[in-house]
This record gives sequence, C-alpha cells and structure tokens, in this order.
Amino acid sequence: MSAPLTLRDLHGPQELTGAEDLQLRVWGGSERDVFPRDALRALEHIGGLVAGAVTGGEVVGLVVGLPTADARVQHSHLLAVHPDWRGGGLARRLKLYQRDWCLARGISRVEWTYDPLRAVNAHFNIHRLGATADTYLDDFYGEMGGLTRVWPPTAWSPCGT
Repeated sequence: MSAPLTLRDLHGPQELTGAEDLQLRVWGGSERDVFPRDALRALEHIGGLVAGAVTGGEVVGLVVGLPTADARVQHSHLLAVHPDWRGGGLARRLKLYQRDWCLARGISRVEWTYDPLRAVNAHFNIHRLGATADTYLDDFYGEMGGLTRVWPPTAWSPCGT
C-alpha cells in the first residue's frame, strides 16, 4: 500500500528543501528560478502560506502565498505539482487548501498572476477555479528560465485576478 497523501503546512529544513526540489523538478531551469528554502522559512515565520501535499516524506505539491499590504488579501505566488501527480485534481485541492487557510485567518481575497498564453494554465485559473482577470501586466516577471520560458520573452504576459 502506498503512503497516504496529506495536505498541510510545511515546516522544517527537510520539507522546505523538498519544496525547493519539487520546484526544480516541475520548472527545470536553475536554482535562480525557484523560491528558495530560506525564503520559504522566513515567509512561514512571518505568517505567509507555505503548504504542500506530502506522501511518504516527499513533497509532491506546493502552494505559496505572500502577505500583502492589505491584511484581507493574499498574493498567491506559486503552485507546483509533481509530474507524476498531475491530472488527478491535486492542483485544485492545493488551491482549496489555500482558500480554507486564508478564510481561517480573515483573508477574503487571493490574487495571483498567470500567463494567459499558456492555455492549460489559463483554463485552470479561469474555468476550474472560477477566477476573474481584471488587470493585464505586460512582461511582469521579465524573461524566465526553465518550463516558464516563453519565446519570444516579451510574450510573457500575466494577468492579475
């Protein structure tokens, strides 16, 4: 029997290193392209969301949310799902975990960026999660490496929700 999958806040160096490893596995690129373990630890300490899906001691899903200047709003910085766990609804479960986590803390709005040129990502955000896009931010992150690399680089065009 395989180990159960648990969605929960991540803690400690081993789990946060697992969160780094997952990002590298999902997006490729270099260590420059991931949210590093020490920053995840600091974020966790100041009240941000660092949560994941864990099975058998391995982090197979990750959602990270940053506090904003408005205590009622969180910025969802990233969502990652291990390639072996895609297609089974884990990404949506992680976003629902984030929703419940936020509501328990009086956070009533979650905002994030996504690339509307990536059909799967846009479909997930708009149709599966029911998000709305009200802002277009041209070249928000600049050129990115790994899986998020888009050619030409100027085509990277996230929208706020």
